[in-house]
Amino acid sequence: MKDLKKDDLLSVIEKLHSRISELENMKTRQIKAEEELKAANLQIRKIEENLKNFFNSNFDFLWVLDETGNIITINDTVKQRLGYNENELIGKSILFVYPEEYRDNAAKIITAMLKGKQNSCPIPIMAKDGSKISVETYIAKGAWNGKPAFFGTSKDISALKLSEEKFAKAFHCGPAIKGLSDILTGEYYEVNQTFYDKLGFTPKEVIGKKAKDILRLDDDFRTNTLTRLLKQGFIQNEETVIYPKNGTPINVLLSGEIIEIQDKKYNFTTAIDITGLKKAEEYLKESEDKFRFLSAATFEGIVVHKKGIVVDANQSFLKMTGYSKEEVIGENLLDYIPKAKDKAKILINITKQITKPYTITAKHKSGKTFIVELESKNVNHNGKKLRIVAVRDVTQKIKVEEERRISEERFRKLIEHMPSGVAIYSPIDNGNNFKFLEVNKAAEIITNSTKNDLIGYSLLEKFPNMGKSPLVKGLKKVNTTGKDLHIPPFYYKDSVREGWRENYIYKLQSGEIVAIFTDVSERLNAQQKLKNQNIDLKIAKEKAEESDRLKSAFLANMSHEIRTPMNGILGFADLLREPEISGQEQEKYVDIIEDSGKRMLNIINDLIDISKVEAGQMEVNISETNINEQIEYLYTFFKPEVENKGMKLSFSNTLTKNEAIIETDKEKVYAILTNLIKNAIKYSNKGNIEFGYNLKKDSVPVEMEFYVKDTGIGIPENRQQAVFDRFVQADIEDKKAMEGAGLGLSICKAYVEMLGGKIWLESKERTGSQFYFTIPYTPKTNEKPKVPVESLKGEIIKGIKKINILIVEDEEFSDYHLSIILKNISKEVFHACTGNQAVELCQSNQNLDLILMDIKLPLMNGYKATRKIREFNKDVKIIAQTAYALPGDREKALEAGCDDYITKPINKDELIGIIERLLVKDN
Repeated sequence: MKDLKKDDLLSVIEKLHSRISELENMKTRQIKAEEELKAANLQIRKIEENLKNFFNSNFDFLWVLDETGNIITINDTVKQRLGYNENELIGKSILFVYPEEYRDNAAKIITAMLKGKQNSCPIPIMAKDGSKISVETYIAKGAWNGKPAFFGTSKDISALKLSEEKFAKAFHCGPAIKGLSDILTGEYYEVNQTFYDKLGFTPKEVIGKKAKDILRLDDDFRTNTLTRLLKQGFIQNEETVIYPKNGTPINVLLSGEIIEIQDKKYNFTTAIDITGLKKAEEYLKESEDKFRFLSAATFEGIVVHKKGIVVDANQSFLKMTGYSKEEVIGENLLDYIPKAKDKAKILINITKQITKPYTITAKHKSGKTFIVELESKNVNHNGKKLRIVAVRDVTQKIKVEEERRISEERFRKLIEHMPSGVAIYSPIDNGNNFKFLEVNKAAEIITNSTKNDLIGYSLLEKFPNMGKSPLVKGLKKVNTTGKDLHIPPFYYKDSVREGWRENYIYKLQSGEIVAIFTDVSERLNAQQKLKNQNIDLKIAKEKAEESDRLKSAFLANMSHEIRTPMNGILGFADLLREPEISGQEQEKYVDIIEDSGKRMLNIINDLIDISKVEAGQMEVNISETNINEQIEYLYTFFKPEVENKGMKLSFSNTLTKNEAIIETDKEKVYAILTNLIKNAIKYSNKGNIEFGYNLKKDSVPVEMEFYVKDTGIGIPENRQQAVFDRFVQADIEDKKAMEGAGLGLSICKAYVEMLGGKIWLESKERTGSQFYFTIPYTPKTNEKPKVPVESLKGEIIKGIKKINILIVEDEEFSDYHLSIILKNISKEVFHACTGNQAVELCQSNQNLDLILMDIKLPLMNGYKATRKIREFNKDVKIIAQTAYALPGDREKALEAGCDDYITKPINKDELIGIIERLLVKDN
């Protein structure tokens, strides 16, 4: 009995031991699964960060609205350009960013857009500082955080180009001499044709030469006017003399204004030739002086005085003032002037011997005042210097002129604000032509002219095609008969204007002819459009259906392309939790997650690239490039992948080492070739792939023609042009469609055209495809020393002691990832999540060997933190790490003080290679 109990007890103990061992194994598997889950979550966080960066890198204004039109979130462009922070906009109606005077209209349009009844809103939005930005806003329906939402895009449509064209047209038109010169150097940038015609110079003698060497002016005048121009920004109608190439002086009215074009200041000068007018004025003045002297006795009132004391006066003056001759002779002339300012005016005229007429207020003997016009002249009489004054009572004349001025002002304002064009003509050439006397603003708009272009010129001189029109016939008829006339719409066209005009013509008592005309082109065009409405509607319907089909296909394809790698990431991350998976299965699952993440990153990169191309933000960065090295690198890179498919890869370099060094955008050439080779591998399952280039010396200019040939599935003839279109992959419905967003060839085409080349293909189904593209051949004449290629082998640094490292990263998973990568080479690792902490840790730990500096950090970004650290530590190696990866970011990092630069997602081998190079170089 005792033995039996002992055996039972041993059996129980053995079972307990077995259970304990099983529990320990389960705990081990749980810990391992938790670590794998963290790694998978880290990968997901990276993808979310990439999508966020994509949203905020868009140069358009992006809005997410709830169903009522309230703002849920915005991108960085809204904050940066409108000046608001998120707290000022989130929760507010989208109408908040529209100018108050436009909000009612904006509310109607946006309500219609939210209901799907209108496609876009053209109303400008307003920044926080009150400035307006012209935009075109579009809204699409979707979901945000699981709830219905609307996505808005506002695109800047400011018409800078239109303003520049208007300025150019105004600059080159008109009879004035015009020039545009650098405000600092005085060198001419551009002049108009009148400049060359009037001054006799050639463009070679003017452009790039200094204004002072062309327009020879008096030194004092030049210095004085230039000083005032720089002080007040303009000078206006300064009379001076300039000398053309033949030396004959020209009298001009000189004006100048400082203007700004593309952030650079220029002096815009105009000079109006008044030589003929000047001579006419001098001749007229001389004639008027003679006339006044000879007809002095015929003036209405005459007073002769010596230094203000009356010597004589005629009866007209005595009658005008009510005094007798005895009462005025010997008296001071100023006693008859009641106002002090008028007395001062007379004294100044006497002192300066001014002869021009002027008006003052005089006093009648009865005390009544009246307005007189005085005109004076000094004469010598019996050896005495006397002054003869002609006095005219102009009270009634001024009253009549004022009434006429008011009447004319009313008439002018009425004409000026009429919506129809108004032109006033004077008959010339015996009524066969008509000269422009006045036009209103509407007439300027309808005729695409200005008042200066028309007034003083004849109708047929400005509009020669009008000679056979009903207008000229109508003007002649009204001029002859004096009867009003209506001219139905007629068509007119010349080199700068065209349209349908309707006229009403009548004649004034003065003999002038008035034509009131309206541009009825829009009305007649609307009628014509109405006739073609069915055709237009059919075309629009077909385009809309095609657009909708492509949009649906693209969205479906993008859904597939994003969900497929996400399925690989999330699905196999979930399988890693399974406790029974083997090490081999675990490694396979991790490889699948990694490949899916790379595929997702490629899709995002393509979307970013095509967005930058569409927005015009993709820049060309020309640098020295060795084409042979690029070809050889691509061969080495893709050779294993091609051979793994049982195929052969070959290349051809036809230029020598020195000839292959050219000036081009290295990254874009690399991207084009990479895309084409990837496509060749994707669509080929047997045979071979060949790529390379040939120099086309017979082309002008000389070009390099690159090619990529494969023996793949080929492209149907009816699809060969479409493959370069956006999202064409999404429109392929047969079995030949493969993974991808359909953006690669579109990006290739954009890059090739940016480099000044062209791209095309030759293909035959089931035989293969040959893609070709060209770029200009610009050889580098002076060969520079070859820069050693960075070591990216990923080997652990050997022969160097372990180092102290500071990781500056505000993302927990990114920090954890870097810690794992660097654990084999680190002696001690410090951590900072802000720029301020990084600076403080570096100050307190002077023995740091390496800093991994994230660029986007709270409080103080990585650029500022690096500059702060370089103020007290020049030796520590700093590597910038960022998810931006935009052109110019590397240069910004190096300028801030970093030793090198790496983009996220970070590749372990690449990072270790950079560290190895920096430390080996340092040692």
